[in-house]
Amino acid sequence: MRVGIQVWGSDGDIRPMIALASGLKQSGHHVTIMIASVDNKSYAGLCAKTGITMLKKPDRIEVSASGLASNKGRLPKSSDILFKMLDEGLYPYVNELYDGSKYLCERNDIVIGHFSSYYLKIAAKKKGIPYINISFWPGFIPSDTEPPPGILNLGPAAVKMSWPLYLSAFNNQHKDRVNELFTAEGMPPVKHVITEGWLSDEFNLVACSKIFFQEPKDWTASGKIKITGFLNMPDHAEHYQFPPNLKEFLTRRGDDPVFMTLGSSMLIDPDRGMFMLIEAARAYKHRVIIQTASKKYPADSFLQNIYFSEKMPHRDIIHFCSAVVHHCGAGTVQTVAMSGVPSVPLYFTKEQRSWADKIYGAGISSKPLDYMRFTPEELAVNIRAAALSVSMKDAAVKCGMELKKEDGVGESVKAIESFIASLK
Repeated sequence: MRVGIQVWGSDGDIRPMIALASGLKQSGHHVTIMIASVDNKSYAGLCAKTGITMLKKPDRIEVSASGLASNKGRLPKSSDILFKMLDEGLYPYVNELYDGSKYLCERNDIVIGHFSSYYLKIAAKKKGIPYINISFWPGFIPSDTEPPPGILNLGPAAVKMSWPLYLSAFNNQHKDRVNELFTAEGMPPVKHVITEGWLSDEFNLVACSKIFFQEPKDWTASGKIKITGFLNMPDHAEHYQFPPNLKEFLTRRGDDPVFMTLGSSMLIDPDRGMFMLIEAARAYKHRVIIQTASKKYPADSFLQNIYFSEKMPHRDIIHFCSAVVHHCGAGTVQTVAMSGVPSVPLYFTKEQRSWADKIYGAGISSKPLDYMRFTPEELAVNIRAAALSVSMKDAAVKCGMELKKEDGVGESVKAIESFIASLK
């Protein structure tokens, strides 16, 4: 079967889709993945190692997440960040993305799109081929039996009422922009962006661990939405070579270091972010590795007890660490949890808070901290709690063992193949 995959976003969106593409290829399918990176990162080497054909379209995306956190120190809402990313990084490039969608639909038997790939859904409908949607967090997908994240379950009637309210701001903000392409292509405009514009009418996969999110009963009954597990990159796809300075840092005597990474969320407020992490590291007083986001602190350099690293595959460094400070992006949460290392959550958005609550509830993290309201001293206290707690380490090791039993890629491939078989 010829499979076309289209993904737009950052590392946390693109890497899981490459992992899925690799799994489909290993299952005997011919796979082409088309990537639109908001970080303008190249994935050519990674795709070559996994043996899949990669295309890049658009060639470059200009978007800046900075400035979101400058409004009197208030926490940016998920909608603030998502709105800005879509307004600057998606909608201006929709025509190019749609050209890519049409290219994939002309040359493949089925297409698979990242959660927001409504342009691929339109192209697939016009070509008459199946379209599958992939998301990494269940919090945007309505359920008749489960309320939105952070909302108490007050019964079926309350649940049904809560979802339209929960999604209304997003729908009102983006419906006109999304409908521009629908109407331009002669298709009826959508009333609800996520349920009618983004989600597939045929089949949707939610690629996150069942340890953290259980599949709602109405999803299972519909046969159209399935949780399959974390899409983890295969071990053979990448191996990071530690710089000599990092190797030396890791071999120094003392407690295992703590790793700090806030991923692409650091772009929201890089100067404050680096300052606060450095101050927390100083207060902690033991070895810390910070994934740098500032030219003031270049990669492969030192500052007292701190080593500043470049971007690297998290799983390569985590095994050397006693705890990981992170922003609770879906991929980072599950990578850290799979490694059996306690987390120190420092969340930015509603989605990240949802993940933070899950790992805290599982006993594998310190208490979640709000990025816009934490102090370095609070973070240092939480780092000590995570790095020194025997019970938290034991829980993290147990959770990691359970996560390793899951095969998100294999389950996703099986689900896709079963869906295709059902169409024949």
